[in-house]
Amino acid sequence: MDERSIRNRILSLSRGVKQALMLAADTVGLLISVVLAIWLCDTGGINASSFLLLGGTALFVGLLSARQQGFYHSIVRYVGMDLAAAGVKVALISAVSAALIAYFSGIASNPLKLGVAFAAFNLLYLLGSRYAAQ
Repeated sequence: MDERSIRNRILSLSRGVKQALMLAADTVGLLISVVLAIWLCDTGGINASSFLLLGGTALFVGLLSARQQGFYHSIVRYVGMDLAAAGVKVALISAVSAALIAYFSGIASNPLKLGVAFAAFNLLYLLGSRYAAQ
């Protein structure tokens, strides 16, 4: 199967299926961003329940803010400053919520550092995936 046939097959899918694919990809991308931020900032690691709390919060807030910013309304055909600004908003909102959860629950030794790392990985994923999909 070549690139053109894969592209045509994806383009022929219904809008709802395309949105579900973007939502599933963003779920995986956000969770990977959390894992990478924890790996980068917390050398001791965290237990499963703390990861579920932190990852669940970041996932919930991240997906809701991405939906509010219009990430699932249409398929991206042009990556411009509007998309970059929306990506920064989504990354910052989800990173602040993750850092606050980490701070108040005592999950990480340095919640601010964890939030900054998560925001960076999240922004890189959000904009990179949209650019690649374009």
